[in-house]
Amino acid sequence: MSDSTQAHPPAPASITAELLAKYDRPGPRYTSYPTAVEFHEGFDAGRYLAKLEEASRKPEEPLSLYVHLPFCRERCSFCGCNVIITQKPGVADAYLDDLEREVALVAARLGKRTNVVQYHWGGGTPTYLDLEQMRRVWRMFADRFSFDRGAEVAIEVDPRVTTRRQSELLRDLGFNRISMGVQDFDSDVQEAVIGTVRDHGAKL
Repeated sequence: MSDSTQAHPPAPASITAELLAKYDRPGPRYTSYPTAVEFHEGFDAGRYLAKLEEASRKPEEPLSLYVHLPFCRERCSFCGCNVIITQKPGVADAYLDDLEREVALVAARLGKRTNVVQYHWGGGTPTYLDLEQMRRVWRMFADRFSFDRGAEVAIEVDPRVTTRRQSELLRDLGFNRISMGVQDFDSDVQEAVIGTVRDHGAKL
């Protein structure tokens, strides 16, 4: 192919002051879906139930489920999430009671729409839970939904608190993806972050 007929890649977009000003504004956290700006007083319980009813009319369509487990033993220095910092064992049980009621309500409303292709535990630090609590959360969903053969079953973990036994349990339950946030690979930054966490923990 001659140079005269060869396709040329598009020129990169120029970065202008106007373009920077356009995006120099606060936005919702990308880690949440729906994002926080989607929640408002106009979306009440009745509308929520109506949306579940609408979703139940499409039983052939797959589901993506997110499980929020907001507990942590320590707050990371970079954390911007709404979490509960506690080292008291058993404090999550009341939350899990409410979670189980919600799962039962949603599953009942969805009817035959039960095929899950994406399933994720986030938080917080889901491995804050002990082994039996982790099994309990798994059963809440496994008893009511079916996981597609190729489903992505994922969890966020903090390697400082996640034990080998927890990792083995996650594997046995069917988790096939682990997410760990790394804020910076620079050794000085990592040491500063770890030191901040240690200092903060010592004051609790």
